[in-house]
Amino acid sequence: VRRIVSSRLVTDYEINDTAPVGGVLANLIKSAASAKDPLVNYMIWLAGEPLLARNPEPGLRWLVENGATTMPLSGILTRKSMRRLCDTGETTNMNRAVDFLFAIGDLDAAFTLAALDGLVEGQQAKPLRPTIDPTAVLSKLNANGDPQVKARARQLGTLWGDATAIEQT
Repeated sequence: VRRIVSSRLVTDYEINDTAPVGGVLANLIKSAASAKDPLVNYMIWLAGEPLLARNPEPGLRWLVENGATTMPLSGILTRKSMRRLCDTGETTNMNRAVDFLFAIGDLDAAFTLAALDGLVEGQQAKPLRPTIDPTAVLSKLNANGDPQVKARARQLGTLWGDATAIEQT
């Protein structure tokens, strides 16, 4: 799948973002959802990463719709996806991350935690704030019953300069 998407295996070079590989990736994720083979997990990520970096919307939408039911693999992919969005250095991608968190905030706690972990990891060196107000999503995450989700939400809010998160921390 990676060779269909990019002419090189380890760099995003000559990306074919019109390649019809979404269905293949979805089936691979569903069949490997147990995440028992780290090589398969990595190869799925390697195949989808260039498409996510170029146009995150379809991949994020799929994760919103299917992520909680394809754990733990989708958690691994979500963490990597959030880190990759941070790596782009684009505030529009941070806005996408805020929307993604809002969409999944009341789903599976482990899935939400994976997204938060990826965002926190991706911004430790240099936080990139979204241009949309993250207050609603941070409030939603702070209302989550899982203490780890709450803690990561506060950590992320602190990185983004949210006054309430800073005060709570």
